[in-house]
Amino acid sequence: MGKYTQALKGLDRLPLPGAEGGDFRSKVFDAKSATPQATTLLKLRQTLELLATGFEEYPSFQTASGCPPGTRDLIDVYVAARRAKDAADEVTSLLEVVKTACEEMLAERFEVEELDTIKTEAGVTIRHQPEPYAQVTNPDELREWFKVEGMERSLNPAWGTVNALAKERLLAGEATPPGVELYVKNTHFVVSGLRKKGE
Repeated sequence: MGKYTQALKGLDRLPLPGAEGGDFRSKVFDAKSATPQATTLLKLRQTLELLATGFEEYPSFQTASGCPPGTRDLIDVYVAARRAKDAADEVTSLLEVVKTACEEMLAERFEVEELDTIKTEAGVTIRHQPEPYAQVTNPDELREWFKVEGMERSLNPAWGTVNALAKERLLAGEATPPGVELYVKNTHFVVSGLRKKGE
């Protein structure tokens, strides 16, 4: 049981954006597709293969004769490094899409099957831990509240500041600041044991 378990009762769940929410959301919906060859997953596999191949063919900083590399050798290394970096960036972007898709689907499964924690055979523990999530619905009301509370320095707070404040007030049994709606983010998971010993 998480520290917000009791406090979250009565809050509405944070609505998930639709596929029309931009390129990222479109890719998430694609990854959640039941189609084995979903475009996003296929692209991820292809990019991973490209990245692995690029590393295998990565040039050396030392020439065959053992002499310092010449200009052409350095260019080969540089081009290979740029290609590998671009592929790695694309992999990172695609992995974030797949991670988000899995979290959304797992949240539904955990709820339907009334699960809280699962430990895999590989020793990885996945704990479903819904948490509060603040959305600013009326910035003017929120700024006025900060003035009244004597927090003029926070008239244009970052979302993280507002979210942290809303969480603190929720745990304290206090009302959410005006201009802020508090929801339950159901797709939050705590994962441990991903790294093997010695890594």
